[in-house]
Amino acid sequence: MNVRPKNYAWPEFYDHVVDVSQHAFSWPMIAKRLMLNRGWIPKWFNFVRSVSSEGFGRIAYHTKIRKLMDTNVLVRRFMEGDTTELPEFYARKIRGKLGPLWDMLPEGATMHDHHAYLKSQEPLPIMPLPLDPPPVIAEAAV
Repeated sequence: MNVRPKNYAWPEFYDHVVDVSQHAFSWPMIAKRLMLNRGWIPKWFNFVRSVSSEGFGRIAYHTKIRKLMDTNVLVRRFMEGDTTELPEFYARKIRGKLGPLWDMLPEGATMHDHHAYLKSQEPLPIMPLPLDPPPVIAEAAV
């Protein structure tokens, strides 16, 4: 991971993510959104989003990641930045999304070097600045 929560460890962060998601996609909140939306089409879309992979599915996914942090050392080490080795959980997920395109990926395509831009060019030489005093500015005419 190239970012980390500032005030939480990963497990605690995901506990909060799961809690917020469960609240946002609870039946009372779904009903509240239905009541506040005008028109049947927005109501229907909000309902479908809530009970599909965007709502309930997101809760399941975040819950799964949270459990993996306790049960899968490789996932936890990857999340903490202790290793850059992609855990099999994420590799399977990417492979499933790409399907037959997975075999076309070049070596290392599933990894991201967040310092690549620093390595992309030679560092510029440091040029000393002249330390001569600036020229005297003529006083403005009164």
